[in-house]
Amino acid sequence: MRPDELEKFVSQNRDGFDDLEPDPAIFAQVQQNIKPARKINPVKILWRAAAIIIIFVSSYFFHDYQSEKRQVNQLIEQADENQIKEARLFFEARAYYSSMIQNKEKEVFALTKNYPEIKKELKDEFKEIDKEIKSLQNDLKDGVSNQEIIEAMIQNYRIKLEILENVWHELSTEVKEEKTQSNEI
Repeated sequence: MRPDELEKFVSQNRDGFDDLEPDPAIFAQVQQNIKPARKINPVKILWRAAAIIIIFVSSYFFHDYQSEKRQVNQLIEQADENQIKEARLFFEARAYYSSMIQNKEKEVFALTKNYPEIKKELKDEFKEIDKEIKSLQNDLKDGVSNQEIIEAMIQNYRIKLEILENVWHELSTEVKEEKTQSNEI
């Protein structure tokens, strides 16, 4: 039989093919084997996305840390003893000034509760100084006159500390004057 004849035969005898119905128990078994549709949980998706983002960000910072560590090791291998000594002195000075600045900032910011504009001005000024320090650090990486750059960076730390000390002195005297005036009244 050719396909045309088969098709013709099936269409002519369709009623004879459709006379049998499947057992309802078979349909129940088929329904049991069908897996229920998965419900999409948006919270679960957000957690997974957050985890992926955290993994990528942490891997970026790890890679950045490793490359910086390699650069430092290369510089140490290329440096002579005087350069290493200067670098140690710089790192000690930076650590000293950073801790002094941090402590003085806490004291000043405690006094600026009633003066939010002073706190904002200080933060803006320090952002500018930090940009300058960052620029100097980039110059230092480029190898431009290391001693002068190190001195300029330390000078920026000194300026920051001096600003804080001046503001602290002004605010503390003002607070003392306010206390004495309130005690007199």
